[in-house]
Amino acid sequence: MQSLASIVTGAASCLFTPTLNFRFCKHELSKNRFQNDAGFLGMPKDKTPAYCTAYKIEPWRISLIGSVFAGVNFELLDRVKKDPLLVAEGITQLAGAALVMSYVGTEAYTAAYLAGFALG
Repeated sequence: MQSLASIVTGAASCLFTPTLNFRFCKHELSKNRFQNDAGFLGMPKDKTPAYCTAYKIEPWRISLIGSVFAGVNFELLDRVKKDPLLVAEGITQLAGAALVMSYVGTEAYTAAYLAGFALG
């Protein structure tokens, strides 16, 4: 019975708990800051998709903010030179989402959010 309860609570936590994505540049990952999590779902250490660390992770590394900081801090100009059309597309999407949000106004942020999501 306890096994069934563990399965149900585990499934519920997967469904209702958001995933936090921590953003790091590739050169930061090579400093042995992270290790494979050997205890993840009982998987072999070399096959686990999860990593763990004993180091502090700054709060600005989470999700969208972390993507922006990692993107700006890691060879930004080289990546812009490599694919300027992709950069222009991203800027256009962000500008379109900002325009939709400013047009819609404060009483309809859900519609603005959905429009911004659709644009980008």
